[in-house]
Parts: sequence; structure tokens; C-alpha cells
Amino acid sequence: MLFIFGKFKHRKWLRLSTQKRLEVYNALEKKFAKKQNREPLPVVIHPDDNWKPLGMFTTAGGKKLIYLRDDLITDPKMRFHGMETIFHEGRHAYQYETINKKLPWYAFRAKRWRKNWQGYIPSAESSAAYNNQSVEQDAQKYAYKQMSKLDRKYRGDDAWETTMHTNAYRLEAADDMARKEFGPFYKLKINRMINKKAKRK
Repeated sequence: MLFIFGKFKHRKWLRLSTQKRLEVYNALEKKFAKKQNREPLPVVIHPDDNWKPLGMFTTAGGKKLIYLRDDLITDPKMRFHGMETIFHEGRHAYQYETINKKLPWYAFRAKRWRKNWQGYIPSAESSAAYNNQSVEQDAQKYAYKQMSKLDRKYRGDDAWETTMHTNAYRLEAADDMARKEFGPFYKLKINRMINKKAKRK
């Protein structure tokens, strides 16, 4: 799909059917999968209408998918959250492919990711720990960086400004949240949580 980013302009997005909007998200995933030298994944709407997360990368049943919450398709104000979710979940797909290869001794970041995948902390367990584990921090920073590159294109659009503000706040607040919950040595404590969970597997 040519000119993917133009499709997110408010007037153009309003003209798209829900199916076409999903096709835009799939084209975006395909574009960034190619940049990351990995296979593009199907982007589908989560079947549960009451599902709370914005998105999820999953390998359930041996099939890799990116799920989106339905309002990222149906609500035009949420379209940039959809864009950010594609970047974020696509980065998880990249992490997953990276850790499932043979890693050289110096691949320290990938080894941290592997340990984190083995001892992953869901947000339901601890929102502060969730936002401070290495795979989530990496995906959040990656998504924000990709979004920031597009700022000139969408600047002034209310939906864009809200999405960027939300993402910037999440990144800035992560350390404070963890410090409040776990104290000054929060990084050490969160790593211990990850290691303990990884050992159980």
C-alpha cells in the first residue's frame, strides 16, 4: 500500500471503511517488518469486545499474530494509538525472533530480552514492574522514536497530540511509579522478580 502515512490524516481516515483501516494497519506492519528483517505478521481485531489492552503480540498455538483492540479501528480519535501499537507489538515480534536465534556471547541486550521473555511480568501483576522490564521499555522507546519521526506530518491534529502526550508521559512516569512501589532499588527488585519467574519455567 503506497503512502501509508497519508491514510492516517483525519479526513482520509474518515473515508475508510473498518476493513480498509485494518488493511492500513497491516500495510504498516509489513513496512516495518521489512525494516526489521523479519516476517510480517497478520494484524487482526481481538475477538473479545471487552478486551482491555490496546494490542498484543502472540504466538499462541504456534501462530504469530498482532491483536488490536476494536476501537483502534472504529474510533478515529484512536488511530494514532493504533499506529503506536503496531510499532510496539511489531518490536516485540522482532525481540522474539532475535531471542530464538543462537546468540553470540556479546549479545547482552538480546540475552536480557530472553531472560525477560522467560520471566515476563504482566501489567495485571504489577503495572510499575511491567513498564520497567527490558522488553517493554525497549518496545515503548522504539514506538515513541518512530512516532517522533512523524511529528511534523501530524502536528496540530488533536488525536496525534493526545497520543504523543500519553506516550511521553508513560515513558517519563515509569521510573517514578517503580520507585514508589519498590523503593530506591527498584531495578534490582524487578530483575529479581523476572529471574524468579524465569527459573520456574
